[in-house]
Amino acid sequence: MLHADVTIEPSQVRMLVETHYPFRVTRLEKVRAAYRVETDQGVYAFKNARKMKDLGFIASVVEHVKKRGFTRLPAPIATKDDQWLVAYRNHPYYLEEWLEHVEEVSPKRHDWLRPAARALAQYHACFKRYRHSRCPSRRQERDIWPKYLMAQWRWLSGVQSAWATPVDGMEHLSFLKYRLQLAWQSWKRAEEWRRSGNGPISVLCHGSLHHENILMDGEKQVWLIDYERMAWDDRVRDLAQLMQYHFPRHGWPEQEMSRFLDGYHKEYPLRISEYAALCSRMAAPPKFFRLARKVTAERGTSLLRRWDDTVRTEKRKDPYLTYLYHRG
Repeated sequence: MLHADVTIEPSQVRMLVETHYPFRVTRLEKVRAAYRVETDQGVYAFKNARKMKDLGFIASVVEHVKKRGFTRLPAPIATKDDQWLVAYRNHPYYLEEWLEHVEEVSPKRHDWLRPAARALAQYHACFKRYRHSRCPSRRQERDIWPKYLMAQWRWLSGVQSAWATPVDGMEHLSFLKYRLQLAWQSWKRAEEWRRSGNGPISVLCHGSLHHENILMDGEKQVWLIDYERMAWDDRVRDLAQLMQYHFPRHGWPEQEMSRFLDGYHKEYPLRISEYAALCSRMAAPPKFFRLARKVTAERGTSLLRRWDDTVRTEKRKDPYLTYLYHRG
């Protein structure tokens, strides 16, 4: 079951919409984790708000972004009482604009990458004069990355002595050590630039840029949806995350990765420091280290095979990491 699935019955959805919004429901359809709600005043999405307790803040961010010219994202809808959340049986829900005539981008293709790069750059550029103090403390995450790296280093130091032979995977632990060192050195290089005033630019990152949250319309324009993981952080976080979602299955093709970054750079130029910061993020991706922790804890045969495959795929990224490191 999806973590944010709407599990209540259609009749309950209809009741909630007609009670709390100035709409009359004409048709309901369950689409994945949400309901598509047709009304006499438009089409909306009825969603679970379990991860959206500060929806009022998110609504203000969406309004801010749209006023600054990036309109390709759905806005939450206020209730008749100017509230954002609707409670039912101790669960929060909300209504959002439904996007018509858009489709998820394909993880098997690259044709959407340049439009996505431009869209992401346009979205990020909306925060050039945004005061990060407006963000709730729980969405302030710019200082988390070095803490994450240090936590992985402490964990790795603790498990190395327990893995005594290459058969057990010691050579992979050495690879983890190399990647953590590269990530730390790259982060420090970016921080040196930050101290001089030319460090990575921080924005309200989308925070969840996988294929299901990137949509394309008939005019090849990219839309961004689902902002529950929005956080104030260096913008390279979004770039690294999108690249980590998409490129491993394609063997880390350097030409396509460069095209993606160039598409972004032409819209909202990257600083030299941001190539080093991006190298840091991509050298030590959290998903990779979560798997490493699981392997060292369980050591099952199928898990070790998966670990071997993952390490082989990660190693194909190394030439591009070297390029990013030296460019920064």
